[in-house]
Amino acid sequence: MQSYQKQRDRIFSKYERMDMDETYVIFAEFSNIGTYYQFIDYTYGDKICETIHKHFHTLPLRESYYRFQHNQYVLIGKFDKTKCQSQTEKESAIEQRILEINNRFFNSFPLTEDIILTYGGACNGIKKESKTIKSLIQTAQYSMVEAKKKAKTSMVADEIIRSQKSDLDDFVLAFDYYFDINEFTPFFQPIVDKATLRIIGCESLIRWRKDEYRIISANRFKDIAIEKKYFDVIDKSVVRKSFEMYNHWREERLIHESFVMVINLSYHTLSLLNIDDLLKLTIYFDILPENIEFDIDDFLSPNPIIYKKVIELKESGFRVAVDAFQYQRLSMSSFLHFDVDTIKIDKSILPSDIPSFRHIRLYKAILDMAGTLQSKTLIKGIENKEQMQMARDLSVDYLQGYYFTKPIDEEAFRLYLKKHAEGFQVLEAYHSY
Repeated sequence: MQSYQKQRDRIFSKYERMDMDETYVIFAEFSNIGTYYQFIDYTYGDKICETIHKHFHTLPLRESYYRFQHNQYVLIGKFDKTKCQSQTEKESAIEQRILEINNRFFNSFPLTEDIILTYGGACNGIKKESKTIKSLIQTAQYSMVEAKKKAKTSMVADEIIRSQKSDLDDFVLAFDYYFDINEFTPFFQPIVDKATLRIIGCESLIRWRKDEYRIISANRFKDIAIEKKYFDVIDKSVVRKSFEMYNHWREERLIHESFVMVINLSYHTLSLLNIDDLLKLTIYFDILPENIEFDIDDFLSPNPIIYKKVIELKESGFRVAVDAFQYQRLSMSSFLHFDVDTIKIDKSILPSDIPSFRHIRLYKAILDMAGTLQSKTLIKGIENKEQMQMARDLSVDYLQGYYFTKPIDEEAFRLYLKKHAEGFQVLEAYHSY
């Protein structure tokens, strides 16, 4: 570990004075090596890494090559100024170079069936974000991580990725030095009855309101918040704020007595949840537990502690929803452990145009299963009139999505409830509030 740190320090020192506008970085990571550690031979995994390292050295590369970690490698090169002048030309050149290196490596390396190689590439953007080689390497590494998330072989940083990386750096600084729980607040998206098109509930979604113009969704800062041990604090604060707002809406008679608020609970928060504290909150805000539904991510590793917590929620009178059909995959584990009040169907399995006969049969099978389990069904992610009409034709119980509105803050949602108190007319297009 120490030797790799010294190597990284040498890289940062060597390229300290290099012009970052002329420089590009390719960050490569080998994975699936853990298979050798777990199932073949503990020492063999190290031998594989050494073999890869030596093989990289034999490749005729025009870039300078460095080992960054036992399974990570950095290649640093300079652009050909005659061919790469614009930002697009530079990014295309990196993509082409990654393809050449990857082909050259696997054409001559013997273990192609086991080793997975993922690349990230980066150069300075039009905003000149990277002042040092360290920053450029970090951007290339971030691009590699994004490629792995999307199951791609490689990704080269564009302005979107550079902006995301910049935000991530800001998040780390914010959590380390000026964390403010008051910046985290619930935004709301309506849940609509498919038959009457009336608002029968809403989903509370965490947003980080950095300022008037920067509103950040939870999926962008969640991993950092969990790493810094703040996410359960944020979750609990947003739950309390959501309960408080529910109480205000009811006092103003904006919602009916059976109005349901859906709240997402992360795996991390759920594992630490104190049900008694939650019940005390419902008493304090005079809310019936049956008016609160907790949305549980079904793609968690089977965990007896989590299942026990969910069963406790059910026994305390709270409702439970499961995103059982998200990420274009089907998971059934929740149904084996507790009763599910609402089965959510993600937009990823909705066709963007006219559904095929196969689509229709799939949806009817899901609805038949929900009926057998005495669960309601909700299709989320409704974005257009055709998707809404298809969901209504299939007798899904509830609808949710940008077709009605994006998630909006409490003030806007209050106005939204007033405007649509009698339900929706069939909308021709998405309206922003």
